[in-house]
Formats: sequence, structure tokens, C-alpha cells
Amino acid sequence: MSATIECTYSQNGEEKSVPNGSKLSVGGKLYFKLKTAGGIIDPIEKVRVVWEVSNGGIGTHSSHQEIYFKGQAEDNNMFTFSRDLSYYGTHLLRCKISNAPKGTITRIFKVVGV
Repeated sequence: MSATIECTYSQNGEEKSVPNGSKLSVGGKLYFKLKTAGGIIDPIEKVRVVWEVSNGGIGTHSSHQEIYFKGQAEDNNMFTFSRDLSYYGTHLLRCKISNAPKGTITRIFKVVGV
């Protein structure tokens, strides 16, 4: 069983795929998608996905050091997550996929806002 986080960055009408650890200009939007293989999402009714963000704001954005989760009122696709890249600093996205009979996989994606 495996899982990976894919990320796309959109700014000024341009969209590009970005690797983990990328340095990106603030002001764009990040789109994340969880890709799985090996049956971790079977049966789907046993799957739970938790998206967690750790903002590591620096400099003038240091007041934006916070941790928060994807809200229940956000899009109902448990395998996707999106956020604006608004602050300078290192931001971590943690995705934890759990399936009671099969186990848990946690993946972390890092983006640095510059």
C-alpha cells in the first residue's frame, strides 16, 4: 500500500506541477491531491483522510504561525485540498489516510513561500 501527495501551483493564470520542498512566490494557490495504490482505500466506507496545515510564517508574517485542519464545510472530496499561499516561510501539509482493517499512511508535503 502506498500514498503520495501531488501538488499544483496556480498564479497569474499559469498552472504548474511542483515537487515537494518547492520555493514558490506568495500570492498563488496550491492544489493538493492524494494518490493511492495497493488498496488502502478499499473498502472506501472504512477510509478517513485528515489534512493538516502547519504555517511557519517568518519575518513580517511571523504572526501567522499556526496549525489548522481542513474544515468539514470545505469541498467534500476527501482526496483533495487547496489553499492560498499567503505567507512567507515554510509551510507543511500533512495528510493522514486511515483504513481500520488495513492501517494508516501519513505523508508530508513542504512548500516555502518566498
